[in-house]
Parts: sequence; structure tokens; C-alpha cells
Amino acid sequence: MLRPYQVKVLILGTSIGKRYARTDEIGVPFAITVDSTTTVTIRERDSKEQIQ
Repeated sequence: MLRPYQVKVLILGTSIGKRYARTDEIGVPFAITVDSTTTVTIRERDSKEQIQ
């Protein structure tokens, strides 16, 4: 059973901005993205704060 906020969403083939918009729409509080140069970014939905 999943606990609250343990949801995995995989969105491929779109820009980073579209990925963030989709995770915002479904209410994911933290989004983790990995770009083609293996940079990992964690973004908090409400404040839009990002950590690389």
C-alpha cells in the first residue's frame, strides 16, 4: 500500500516546463527531474524552489 506522497509519475518526451506543469496539475508536492546531462533537480510545488 502506498503512503501519502509516495506516488511515482513518469513523464517522458516533453520539456522540463511541461513536466513541472503536469506534476503541478496532479498535485505532486515534490518533482524530481533528470535531464540528458544527468543533472537531477528537485522542485517544491508551492514555492517553486529548486535544488540541483
